[in-house]
Amino acid sequence: YQEKSFERMASNINWIDGKYNRSTKNLTIYIQNVGTTEIPLDSGAVDPTTTWILKDKDQDIVCSTYLDGSDGAECMSGCTGNLEPSETATLIIYMNKSCDISGAKYANDSLFYVSLYFSGKATTAGTFEK
Repeated sequence: YQEKSFERMASNINWIDGKYNRSTKNLTIYIQNVGTTEIPLDSGAVDPTTTWILKDKDQDIVCSTYLDGSDGAECMSGCTGNLEPSETATLIIYMNKSCDISGAKYANDSLFYVSLYFSGKATTAGTFEK
């Protein structure tokens, strides 16, 4: 228990920025490991894995899924290996199926919230506009 608690305290990822491209449906997320332990980045559905929750401006869940493309979010780049301490990463996520926000349901300039969970070792959250 004590080892797990220390590991969680040493694991910290900052959300730097998020930008959505309406024409490609890609969300580019910039993150940095500001902790003292490496964080696994993986888009598969088997541990270690990265999952996410996407919410609209009213905090209603749009989708919640792995980043493997099976249910609406596919990591196209940046979701492999480990994020070392002090290292930054760029994740490019293609948003389709249940995570598709490109249609008329969400107006341009709509605000969205994202929470990312990295294999139970760290979390980060941020916002972006459509």
